[in-house]
Amino acid sequence: MQEPLVLKLRVMRIDPLIYSKHFRLLEVNMGVDGRKLEATEVSARNYSLTVDDLYVIVEIPIGAAGCQIKEMMFKVLIGPVGFDVMLKNISSPSEVLSLADCIARGFKVFDQMSPNGCSKVYTVEVPFTDRVVGQRVSLTLNVGNEMHFYFYFGS
Repeated sequence: MQEPLVLKLRVMRIDPLIYSKHFRLLEVNMGVDGRKLEATEVSARNYSLTVDDLYVIVEIPIGAAGCQIKEMMFKVLIGPVGFDVMLKNISSPSEVLSLADCIARGFKVFDQMSPNGCSKVYTVEVPFTDRVVGQRVSLTLNVGNEMHFYFYFGS
């Protein structure tokens, strides 16, 4: 019997833009459709949520309860970041894509401000068929007049 396909997402545990020894990760939860799942429900769905020193790792079997792939898109949330942070480009080992290049290739890139206006979250959706999926991807963020690099492993 063939093993089911599993969607695996590794997200950096520490945001390098806000890292400080004063922050401590207290809890990590998983949710579906905006609803937090209890540990028993995560287990019953055969989902996996683990945390190591560098990453939060989520594994979801394709076809498991709550895993309907409506659009074949790989979705990444970046943030929260300061209101003055601008996403400039997305780079892989083989290319650097401006936001205009990303949109032309079918990526969806948008930001949403927090209700208090102090921070925002970027959402980047990439078609699963795009060649950057599965590669080491870096994001260039402009903070005021400075350039900062945030590395995201999109495998």
